[in-house]
Order: sequence, then C-alpha cells, then structure tokens
Amino acid sequence: MRPWNKNMNLRRRVVGILVITIIPAILCMFFVSFITYQTIRNQIYSTSFDTLSLYCNQIDNELKSTVDNVRNIDFNEDYIDMFQSSDRSENYYAANNYKKTITPIISMLDYVEGIVAFCNKSGATVYNFNVNLDSKYSNRQNVILYLKDHTDELSKEKNQWRWFRIGEKYYLIYSYVIRETYFCAWTSVDSFVKVTENWKIAENGTIYITTEDNQIMAESGEGTGEIDLSGDIKSYYLSGNRFLVLGITSGVGNFKIMEALNVRHLTWTFERIFYVTIGILVVFLMMIPVILKNLNHNIFLPMGRMQKAIAAIDRGELNYRMEPFHANTEFQNLIEAFNSMVRQIENLKIETYEDKIEQSRIMMQYLQLQIEPHFYLNALNTISAMAQVGDTDLILKLSKNLSDYMRFITKTKNGIVTIKEELEHIQNYMEIIEIRLGNEFTYMVEMEEELELFKIPPLAIQNLVENVMKYAFNIYENTEITIKIHRTIREGQKGVSISVEDNGNGYPEDIIQSFNLEAEEEGNRIGLQNIRKRLYYLYGDKATFRISNREEGGARAEIWIQID
Repeated sequence: MRPWNKNMNLRRRVVGILVITIIPAILCMFFVSFITYQTIRNQIYSTSFDTLSLYCNQIDNELKSTVDNVRNIDFNEDYIDMFQSSDRSENYYAANNYKKTITPIISMLDYVEGIVAFCNKSGATVYNFNVNLDSKYSNRQNVILYLKDHTDELSKEKNQWRWFRIGEKYYLIYSYVIRETYFCAWTSVDSFVKVTENWKIAENGTIYITTEDNQIMAESGEGTGEIDLSGDIKSYYLSGNRFLVLGITSGVGNFKIMEALNVRHLTWTFERIFYVTIGILVVFLMMIPVILKNLNHNIFLPMGRMQKAIAAIDRGELNYRMEPFHANTEFQNLIEAFNSMVRQIENLKIETYEDKIEQSRIMMQYLQLQIEPHFYLNALNTISAMAQVGDTDLILKLSKNLSDYMRFITKTKNGIVTIKEELEHIQNYMEIIEIRLGNEFTYMVEMEEELELFKIPPLAIQNLVENVMKYAFNIYENTEITIKIHRTIREGQKGVSISVEDNGNGYPEDIIQSFNLEAEEEGNRIGLQNIRKRLYYLYGDKATFRISNREEGGARAEIWIQID
C-alpha cells in the first residue's frame, strides 16, 4: 500500500529550504559587510596617508633647506680662528659678521626658531631668532645654555635633526661642529603644532609628533585621549577598535608624524545600514514560524486530507467524501470537484441506462468513458508530488485548472455549450496536460471571431484533442495540435467546420474507411463514435463527422454542422 503520510516530509523540505536560503544570505551579508568595511578603512587610510605624506614632505623639505642654509654660511677658516681667539675684538668682529649673514636667512625659514654659533673655549656666542615663532627671551636662553652644557651630545653629529627635552618643552636641534665651534639651529615642537593647525586633516582626526620610541611631543586636532601609538606604521592599525592609526617617519630627523582617525565616526552611515539590515534579517527569522503556520494551514493540512481521500478511493471506498474545512479558494474548489467526481463515479456504478431515452444513454456512456477517476487521481498525485518539493505556485495553478475543468463537466452534463466555452475548457485541459507531461506540444486555434457563440455538444472538441494526446503525442518530438473553426459551403449549403489536426503518424487506412462508412467499432474508437451519435441526436442529417490523414502528414478529424 502506498504511504500517504508525506506531509511531514514536505514540512521538513520547506523548513530545509528556508534554512538553506536564510543561512547563506546571512553569511553573505556578513561577508559583504566585512569586505565593504575593510574597503572603506583602506580607502580612508590611502587618502589620509597621501595627505600626511604631503605634509611630512613639506616639513622635511623645510628642515633640509634649513640645514643647507646653515652649513653653507660664508664663515671661512679665518672667521673660525677669530671666533675662537681670546681677543675680544676678534671675537666681536667674527660674531658680527656671522650675525649679518644669518639674519636674512632666518627670516626666510618658516619652522626654525633660531640659529646659534658658540665656542666654549673663547666664550664667544652669536645667535639670531625668528620673531614670527617663539619670541620669549627665556626660552631662547634655556636652549643656548642647554646646548653649551651638552656639547658632547652635539658632537655626535648624525647630519639630522634630533629631539631634546629642555625644561618642559621638546625641541628639534640640528648641529655640526667645525673644530671647537658649534653651529646649531633649533625649533620647538610647538612650532610644528602651529603649522599642523593649518593642515586639512580628516574630521575627528588628531596629529601627533612623536619620538622614535613613540613618546608624544605634541599633538593637535580633536584629541583622542588614551591611544596606542606603538603599532607598526608600515601600514595602518586599529587602536581601541575605534581609531585608525597611521604614521610616517621623518627622513631628516629622529621623529615621527602620526595621525589617529575616528573610523567609527567616518563610517557611521555604513554601520547604521548594516544594523538595519541585520534587524530586517532578525525580523524575517522571527516570521519563519508565522510562515510555517500559514503553510501548514493552507498547504500541508489540505494536502494530507486529499492524500487520505485519494488512498480511500484507491481502496474502492466510493462512498468516501471529503468533509468541508476552512482552506484557500483553490483547495475548496478542488475538494468540491473531487467530491462531485466521486459522487458521479458512485452514481455511474449503481445506475442503469434507460433504453427509452437515447440522449441520456449517449451522454451517460460518454461520461462513463470520459469521467474516469484515473485522470483526476493522476492530477492529484501530481499535486502531491509537487507539494513534496515545495512548488506551491504549480500546486495552486493545477488546483485551479482542475477545479475549472470539473466545474465545466458537471455544469454541462445534459446541455450544449458555445464554442467559446468549449475552447476555454480545452485550455484548462491543455494546461493540466502540460503540467503533468511537460510542454512538448504546440496548441493553436484558428477561428472566425463571430463563431464564438455557435453552440455544439459539450466536450466534442475536447474529445478530439484527447484523441490526439492519446495516439499522436510523442514525448520525444514536438506534437503540433491545430483547431480550425470557420464557415464553409458544401453542396450549396452553408455550415461551420470544426477540425482538429496533428503532426503524428496519422490513422491507418482501414480505420479511416470503416469509420467514415459509419461502421460500429469496439474498443479504442468508442469516444469518436459517441461524438457522431451526439451530433446525430442534436442535428440529425445536418451534421457529419469524418476522419482523414493530411497530405503533409498527421491526422485530421472534422465536424461539419449545417447552418439554416
């Protein structure tokens, strides 16, 4: 016995599909967010590094220019001798000459606070200072006294600017020695800070001037509080997961210029979008139980009941009926059609045909041939198979077509229909066949529009189409079905021709001859004979039904009805 408790498997499949869809979406979201965030940080670093490099080069060029000017001052050996002499007049002369030389030079330097030359042996000292920077006399004297007291350090010339802490302030000092005469230039780190205040640095960024061992000498900008400046500045690094830190080592001195950027401030828009997206995903996850409940109510439970009903019919329980319950419209229509179908099957089983009513006998014989449960059971089995793979769109489509198909059959049982109604019914039939067997066929209608309301026996054209699908359909080739409906004149009489053509192998010649001679057939051609009988019952000699083969290949069945 075929098991029918597959609705639980369908639930697992649907839940699995949801999980398989959601988890990769969340992982993809996090991956894209990480890459995007990393790209933004790299872009911030690239832009900030280029700007910082420009400013650092500007400082280095200025300091290098100062070195060139200090070392190239015209102070020859004679002046050195006079400067180191114990003769005060010679000291004065040499010092005065040196001061005249450095005065125009220092006025052109933007970063240097002062230039000094001294000789501890003779006690001679001469200096000049930049009035645009530090003009405090005490600061200048502290620097000069420090230099005179630390000639040993100054003698360790490395041809670069070196930082010194004098009092509470940091200074950058350049020095070189000619015999015992020291030539020095200095600038305080505070002067650098004044320069950096004019730099166009990023919002919420802070500039630091540090020693080579990361000791902060000065800073400017928004300020960041405690921050780690000891990282590797070959690239950027993060401090406190908030600040992006980068830096450049000076090419002319033992100091670094570093910058700390508040990346959270710079990326706040992206972070908000990210959190909103995460919120949407969380809401979607919370909606999964609601979605599953809705699927259970509208798909799983109705499908379970239908499977149970199909199993009962397979067991021969023709008195079984599906109890009405709240479901979507398509399933309600399908349940109604199913109960109607089973009721007809049961009635056909217990009723006897009455010989005195020819129409009832023909119609009941036709319905006995056409309304067999296998077509509907196959359609319901198809719905079951689609439900197990979660194809709800095709389930709804097939349910609607099948309910419309059954509604047409039941409402036209004893009457006549228009060609338009018959073609709409055939369209439902063809869509059901397409869903069950695939789309390896082409269905076309050629009709004069004014014939839409012409009345014919119900299911007449469909019986012809079914005959094509039964005998001409080939799953390995494209089957072409053409319905042609138009006015014709035969033997001087006006009429309507309704033909169905296909591109199959055609009818055997003996079948064509025996059928067109109106010989009674047993077995496979009963459906076609019923069409002929119903036409005769309605129209008498004014209607004919013939079958033939097309010259280009394939079969052709034609109904011709005379118009008075």
